[in-house]
Amino acid sequence: MRTGSEPATARSALRARFWLSVWGLVWTVFGTVAFALAGRPGWALACGCCG
Repeated sequence: MRTGSEPATARSALRARFWLSVWGLVWTVFGTVAFALAGRPGWALACGCCG
């Protein structure tokens, strides 16, 4: 049964997915930089490629 709030509900889910992806990108960049500064280029590469 349709309630009439489907577009608002869909936007809410898309907004959550967007912010989760932004959070993931921030952690990927942070991890890559932190491992690079710590002198661990292999871990930095792994974090940047697979994060």
